Amino acid sequence: MARDIVKNLKFKKYEGKFDVAEFAKMLDDAYLATKRPDGEMTKKSFSPSSFGYGHGNCPRYWYMAFSGAYFIDSNDAQGIANMKYGTEAHERLQNLIKSQSSDLFKTNSMNQVQTEIEITNDYPPIRGFIDLVIDWDSEEVSKSVETKREELLLDSFASGNGVIVALPHAGNWDHAGLYFCSKGIQVNTVAEHLKPERLFRKFLKHRESMGMSVLDLNAQVINELESRLKKGALVALVADRDLSKSGVTVNFFNGKARMPAGPALLAYRTNAVLITAFVSYTKKGIQIDFSGPFKVEKRESESSEVTRLTQELSLQFEKDISRAATSWHMQQRIFIDEDFQVRS
Repeated sequence: MARDIVKNLKFKKYEGKFDVAEFAKMLDDAYLATKRPDGEMTKKSFSPSSFGYGHGNCPRYWYMAFSGAYFIDSNDAQGIANMKYGTEAHERLQNLIKSQSSDLFKTNSMNQVQTEIEITNDYPPIRGFIDLVIDWDSEEVSKSVETKREELLLDSFASGNGVIVALPHAGNWDHAGLYFCSKGIQVNTVAEHLKPERLFRKFLKHRESMGMSVLDLNAQVINELESRLKKGALVALVADRDLSKSGVTVNFFNGKARMPAGPALLAYRTNAVLITAFVSYTKKGIQIDFSGPFKVEKRESESSEVTRLTQELSLQFEKDISRAATSWHMQQRIFIDEDFQVRS
């Protein structure tokens, strides 16, 4: 990489005081000279560095690019440098791990599980590497999590009536789930059946290894969740998107969106407490903010109460997201507009 940059540097004789700003611009120009030309192309693969420094584009852009797209390299010099050095950084990390692994992980809280795992997927054709996987014990997990109004969850769970936690797609959901499992509270949740099948099975194994109980999202799952809640379980449901015919239309950030009826429906049919949790990123890990409880009016009809409660959850999500918008990672369509079609 250094040879490529030197090759693109434009040298000239300096007279007088050395101009640092001009030299920095020379380096920028040398990096920028390595940019690929804009134009139509079909991506064959991408690396983690492409994701991290993705030319200002979200993952959906990369997904479309596998079928052909107009590619614009909008990286600045620093972004190009980061991408170029990505492979070299990976090699340096691997050498460090190999030379230090005998001493680096001799602690009670961190145990080396595996190094250099290759990540691949058929479509989109993803290929990348994880440098190191570390297994944290419950003490290490607890130190990385901050909570606000945690008593809403703990007291509701202790009541024995069950508790429903509705969450948006925010922060590290698995980190939060692992935190509560480490405190002896099993998290019951659902997962959409992903394709390919082997990816879905890996996903299930990952969450089950943390102590979660993960149910396949199908027509019968609501009855199973209802049964578990009546036995005092904790059910956590990601609840900020549902474009199917069963989704509830809500007002959300001055627009119309559809969100799942599940949390409100379960609260109406059981005596479980309904609360929300918002997971946001911090420098040392995550923060979980709890809100609620959301009161259920059993005197009202099921359909009207589900609509009202889902709107209340939506408003709480809006408040939480407004405080930490960068932790919200919804990467799919959520709002209903002119060309919206109900998903089957």
